[in-house]
Amino acid sequence: MVTRIRISYDNQYLYTAGMDGTLAVFQIMDKSRDKRELPTLSAEILIKKKQRDELQQEIRNLRESIATEDRNRKEETQALYQKYLKKAEDLSREMEEKELAGRQSMDKIEQETRDMERRY
Repeated sequence: MVTRIRISYDNQYLYTAGMDGTLAVFQIMDKSRDKRELPTLSAEILIKKKQRDELQQEIRNLRESIATEDRNRKEETQALYQKYLKKAEDLSREMEEKELAGRQSMDKIEQETRDMERRY
């Protein structure tokens, strides 16, 4: 599959680049020009298939690293969430126990007050 097409500045050559790294050069025939002229280089820089493959592998590695980091962050976030949820539950339980102890203490004081009032 052709991914890029360029014509040389002097309109003598057609350059095509394929997805597989193939570079093809076609000479455009013009009867009024000398056919022995060398092509003018294109302004676009093409890379070799090996370089492209190495870059694609590096891109895959970077994407995999990003995915791994994302998973690690999610796990860390989940662990922190669980830790704080447990702490909140512990504090709620402690508060309920203190409220119960306070009510029991208040009931005891009220009972002692009633007992004292009966005695006197």
